[in-house]
Amino acid sequence: GDITNNGKVTQSLNTSTKSYTIPKGYHDGTGSVSLTTEEKTVTASRSAQTVTPTSGKVLSKVTVNKYPDATGTYTAKSRGSALDMGTTNNYRYVNTNSVPNSNSETYNVTSNGKKDMGATNNYRYVNVNVSSDVKHAVTVKARALRNQSSTEADPLTVYVEISVDGTLKSSNEVTHHLGGDDKRYIWSGYTQIDTTI
Repeated sequence: GDITNNGKVTQSLNTSTKSYTIPKGYHDGTGSVSLTTEEKTVTASRSAQTVTPTSGKVLSKVTVNKYPDATGTYTAKSRGSALDMGTTNNYRYVNTNSVPNSNSETYNVTSNGKKDMGATNNYRYVNVNVSSDVKHAVTVKARALRNQSSTEADPLTVYVEISVDGTLKSSNEVTHHLGGDDKRYIWSGYTQIDTTI
């Protein structure tokens, strides 16, 4: 039968045309199948990069340059620990010229108690504007075990509590042995004294 003469057949391959089917017949020997390659260079970064070839070409090599050396300067504005310089910084130096390097401010204390001046304070002086005449609420409570079957006023036991600013500071019980039947003795009600010192 007849054999088709295809003459010169040329085809270029790329990322879209990945193969070529040779037609039936014979060729004149001058055709070719080829692809065009290219090389690309990118610089490393903190984010992902997609390297794609130019249309009609195929990547034969990709060079990734090293991440740039740190060159920038971070200027600190305050004192503290774990200062955040940013997630994408490229700092090599830290400049602390803007950070106070000597304590000069004054912290004012206006009430009693433990005061938090802050972990990164810049205080040199403390101004205590608290009255020296500090008052405390004192409560004294006492009761006695007394004889209920006679006119005797002598107590058998005396119990005393002393509280300062609502907190029990001391309690004491003193017993006098008077003899006789202890069942005759009962506790009296509390006598309470409130004052300030």
